[in-house]
Amino acid sequence: MIFLDSIDSCFFCFQVFYYSTGIFQTAGVTQPIYATIGAGVVNTVFTVVSLFLVERAGRRTLHLIGLAGMAICALVMTISLSLVVSGLPVGPFLQNKSPPLTLFYLAIVAVFGFVASFEMGPGPIPWFIVADQHGGCRTNMEAAEPTWRLQ
Repeated sequence: MIFLDSIDSCFFCFQVFYYSTGIFQTAGVTQPIYATIGAGVVNTVFTVVSLFLVERAGRRTLHLIGLAGMAICALVMTISLSLVVSGLPVGPFLQNKSPPLTLFYLAIVAVFGFVASFEMGPGPIPWFIVADQHGGCRTNMEAAEPTWRLQ
C-alpha cells in the first residue's frame, strides 16, 4: 500500500497541476489561470463523486478505470498539443496551414479528463484500501509518511 500511494504522488496528478498553466497557454487559452482553477474544481468534484462510487463499483474496478482514463487522456493531450506546437495542418485543414480550433479544446478537455480519472481511481483508492485492511487513523498516517517525504 505504501508503494501504491508513493507511486501516485510521484507520477500522477500533481505534475498535471504543476504544468497546467503552461499546458493551457500552449493550448491557446488567453487566461490560463482560470483554466487551472477549473481543473481544481474538477479535482474537488470528482473527489466527492469517488466517495459515492467506491462502494458501488468496487475499489479494483475504479482503480483500473481511472488508470485507463488517465492513459487515454494523457495520450490525447500529448498528440493534440504536439500537433498544436508543430503547427502542422491536420486533415481537411490542409489549405489553412494552421491547426484546427478543436485541437486546442481537445487538449483542455484531456487535462480535465486526466484529473477526473485520477480522482475517481488512483487518487483516493489507496487511502480506502489501507483503512479497510488495517482500520484506524494510525495506519493511514503511517502509510502517508513516505508520501510526504517524496514531495
